[in-house]
Amino acid sequence: MSGMKANLPEYVEKIANFLGVQRKPEFFDEVAAKCDFKVQYKERTTNVEEFIAKYSRDTTNFLYRKGQVGDWNWFTVEQNEYFDKVYKEHMKGSKLKIKFTLD
Repeated sequence: MSGMKANLPEYVEKIANFLGVQRKPEFFDEVAAKCDFKVQYKERTTNVEEFIAKYSRDTTNFLYRKGQVGDWNWFTVEQNEYFDKVYKEHMKGSKLKIKFTLD
């Protein structure tokens, strides 16, 4: 699986198919382009309050980060080590593969 960030139009189409929505391939490209982080961020910085009111359910806690896979630096080193340990224990034997970076 290439990942949603790496191939967004493909995932937009998968979601549409799941919902029973049929569209031309160009539609999925257009939706993906409008969902691009840089486009969203630019629109946000144009008129922040209007954007938040339009797109956010929680206007008191709305934020943008970098829009990059693997950009999560919320854990301390100790917390990250604990997460890795718990993750490995619970995911042992799982066929699910999660990419924490696009490297």
